[in-house]
Amino acid sequence: DENKQLKQDYNNEISKRNGLIKISNLLSPNNEDLRYNDSILIEKLKNLNDKYQLLQGNLISCNESKELLDKKNKELTIQLNKTVMSLSKCEDELLDTKENMKLLMNQYNNKSYYNLVNTNKLLNEEIITHKG
Repeated sequence: DENKQLKQDYNNEISKRNGLIKISNLLSPNNEDLRYNDSILIEKLKNLNDKYQLLQGNLISCNESKELLDKKNKELTIQLNKTVMSLSKCEDELLDTKENMKLLMNQYNNKSYYNLVNTNKLLNEEIITHKG
């Protein structure tokens, strides 16, 4: 039973070492042998972990920024839609005002023309009266 445990422990250590060899090969671009230098390997792993933590922080920060941007975008879209509706209403009012102005100008022109004709008629009568 003790031999079995020792063999299991040995195999576990071999697996760990093989895993470290694979990691070492990935971490060592110039193929320096890191298998027997655990301190260098551990330092590189710590550096990788630090970079990973930094990236995690950046990712969280990006996600928070995205949520804020999405919220602001939603608010601005609502505001834009309200502005478009308001402008549409203003356009309708402007068209109504334009139509009213046309009607008023026509009425004014008609009245002016009528007054002009009347004045002309009166002047003609006055001239005839003076001549006669």
